[in-house]
Amino acid sequence: MTHEWVAYWWRHFGRPQSSLKRSELFVLALRIRGRLCGIAPFFIEEERFLGISARIVRFLGHGVSDYSDFIIAESRDAMLQNIVRHLAGYTVEWDMIELRDFYGASPNRSVLEGLIENAGFARSMGLDNICRFIHIEGDWEDYYKSRFKNRRRKEHKREWRNLKAGGDIRLRFVTSLEDEPGLLDIMAEMERHHPDVKRGRPGQLNTDAYRKFFEDVFPQFAMLGWLNIALMECDGRAVAYYLGFRYNRRHYTYMSSYLDEFRELGVGKLLMLRMLEHYWLSGDDEIDFLRGDETYKGDWTTDARQNTRLVVSKRSLHAFYLRWFFFVLLPWMERRLPRVHKALSVASEGGLTALVRLVYHRLKRVISGGDDGSVQCREKRR
Repeated sequence: MTHEWVAYWWRHFGRPQSSLKRSELFVLALRIRGRLCGIAPFFIEEERFLGISARIVRFLGHGVSDYSDFIIAESRDAMLQNIVRHLAGYTVEWDMIELRDFYGASPNRSVLEGLIENAGFARSMGLDNICRFIHIEGDWEDYYKSRFKNRRRKEHKREWRNLKAGGDIRLRFVTSLEDEPGLLDIMAEMERHHPDVKRGRPGQLNTDAYRKFFEDVFPQFAMLGWLNIALMECDGRAVAYYLGFRYNRRHYTYMSSYLDEFRELGVGKLLMLRMLEHYWLSGDDEIDFLRGDETYKGDWTTDARQNTRLVVSKRSLHAFYLRWFFFVLLPWMERRLPRVHKALSVASEGGLTALVRLVYHRLKRVISGGDDGSVQCREKRR
């Protein structure tokens, strides 16, 4: 978590996006004799649904960041104790606390749990996303052989030969934008022709918030030496990419895409193979696959960090009700009754008129044969 990342996140995701959600910064700076020693990077988001509202304290970067945590330089216990004391003294400002993707290796988590319980709050700690990683040590070929049997390695070589037989293949690792005009457009185009588009997932670079977010992030991170994009081109045409970042001797793979017409040639898998080799030989310490327990990540490593989700509320009937409504009922409805959830969301934001308009347009599409009534889900990440 860097200032640059959360500042752009706040600009494009944190500020209120609709009348259903209002938000404000709630960052706590902790000092010892005037010297900054700790930061609690919070914001308060007010969620509304059918006239019911809750003010929820969350980490900056919520939903977009793979790891969240406090930033503490020294006196950890004292810093955390002051954070909890401040939260306890300002309960009029919030109803619940939800800390998603609390960093799996954080030294703050266990200390914070005890302090919250001692402060008299109700709390629950559950599993959140898992993040697999590779510790870089030793020889690349030795590691590669330890993860894949001889038969699989031969398959990789054969797939490379087949890919090269179809055109001039070029791999590029982009860290500067000086000679890369339209790079975001190229990556967004690949997302528009990815197999997931058929399942209603247009790709994040084709959504307004993510596109504007990365328009800010790319030049800033490139200037700081943090941008790390792997591109595969066939006859000069980009066919696959991995968007990643390099920070503090670690490589982070954030998201990827490839063209559907090249799927049978395994361009995504082969680009990852060469990308991991490139990162391994860089002399850094770690490759982090970030959130998601996809099968291909398990092929490369068994090491993982288990992020957690901490939910805190006051000990009252009203607080219990809000916790059940926003963290149990609404997520269940969104998963099991997506149409009902969408209709109620529209009614909450735009009133009865907006709901009637939604139903009218849906019926019109069904009657005209342009809508088979199926539900499409948009992928939030990768």
